[in-house]
Amino acid sequence: MRSKSIQSYLRSHHVKKLHLGAGFNVLAGWLNTDVNPESDNIAYLDITDPLPFQDGKFDYIFSEHLLEHVSYEEGIYHLARFHRILRKNGKIRIATPDLQFLIGLYTYEEKTEEQQHYIRWTVDKCFYNTFF
Repeated sequence: MRSKSIQSYLRSHHVKKLHLGAGFNVLAGWLNTDVNPESDNIAYLDITDPLPFQDGKFDYIFSEHLLEHVSYEEGIYHLARFHRILRKNGKIRIATPDLQFLIGLYTYEEKTEEQQHYIRWTVDKCFYNTFF
């Protein structure tokens, strides 16, 4: 299944855009991938496996809240692999969580509305099904 959906995307898009670690965030016109695909619009891809793409295949690569899940050394290794599949003059955007925001979650101070929303979302998404 992974190979078919990836090959279909690569054949049907002139400008190739790779979204790593999509989660629930499906981007139109992108090859949305995740280690745990949440829908049929997301192809299975584990970045710790060899990337099944030729050198210079993608015009754009995007990941959000992905690299913080691997060690520093693994992150450096994966960045080199992402660079390999990026076309010359291609663009890569990598977003990671705001460390100051996350540290604020561990203080005893009253939480902002944004922090409260994040805590509720995290508990609902990551922990509720684990325990109930």
